[in-house]
Amino acid sequence: MHLAALGFIFVLLLSGCTEPEPTKQTEPPFDRSQIVTVIAELKQQADTTQADLQHEVQSLNSVGQAFLESPTPESLATLRSQWQRTHLSYARAQFGFLLNDPAFRGLVFRIDAWPIQPGFIDNLPLYPESGIIHDETLVLSAETLIQQHGITDEEEVALGFHSIEYLIFSRPLSDFQLNSEAAGIERRRLFLALALNQLEVDTVSLLEACRDQFNASDYPAAVATLQDFLTSSLQKIRVAFRESNLVTTEDSGHSTFSNTSLETVKAEVTALEAFMLGEVRMGPILEQIDPNAYANLQATLAELRQLAAESEQDEVSRANLPLLLSAITHQLEAFDRMLAHKLPTN
Repeated sequence: MHLAALGFIFVLLLSGCTEPEPTKQTEPPFDRSQIVTVIAELKQQADTTQADLQHEVQSLNSVGQAFLESPTPESLATLRSQWQRTHLSYARAQFGFLLNDPAFRGLVFRIDAWPIQPGFIDNLPLYPESGIIHDETLVLSAETLIQQHGITDEEEVALGFHSIEYLIFSRPLSDFQLNSEAAGIERRRLFLALALNQLEVDTVSLLEACRDQFNASDYPAAVATLQDFLTSSLQKIRVAFRESNLVTTEDSGHSTFSNTSLETVKAEVTALEAFMLGEVRMGPILEQIDPNAYANLQATLAELRQLAAESEQDEVSRANLPLLLSAITHQLEAFDRMLAHKLPTN
């Protein structure tokens, strides 16, 4: 990246931290119906991405069960491809989840917990009897995996995308074939079947729980929902910032076993833009809250989109992803604070 572009990023980082002092207004600077309209657009975008996620996660379970019925190189390749599509669908849909309820966060932990300890699931070269799969004292069932998931540490992951990712991307095909001599075949096959099914169950439960979150029919409810959306989006972008740092510094990240961590970050960037300035037309509201902050957010998102597109082939672009995600984080923090001061609540 050129020095001028790096300077641009530095300015954006500064601008995200230095918004004007908030002033309480007695009247909104725009038509209140605008906010109600934006919430309706948020609902439509959430419904669209969540319907796609439900379709993909159901397909993942079906493709996974078909693989277990006939574990071949072709069926394994199909399963891996479906896993990637489903996980990226989740990365896009998550901006439609407002996760203020602790119960929602519990479901998200079951669905997308990372990083994981592979030895908690299956054996490792130096530990041939490690993992749930080789612990014959545990009767494998959905209830067992739910109880074991995060039992003493958040990295003790038994469920969700990344337990499945580890098994289908890191274990050889022979580990799933009934005529193989590899240890733990039957329990490994059962573990995978249970994890696939529970992922579908948990995802559908999360979708049901979040289905009415954008049903704000009046102005006060719409303002509260918009505040929740910005706060929730900020939490997700902080995670994306962490992901981008791991991709840059350790060549690992969110989806390390499938080597798709960068694709995950790119999907999150695309989703954030769609949920704020694309399919959802939040721009006029943000602009009237603070024109300068809005212009900076637009510029950062445009630069981030370009950088993410280039990052797969360009190491310099990849290295600068965390800088721009940091800028986005500061800018969303500013809007999160300003919203409470600049919009009347009734």
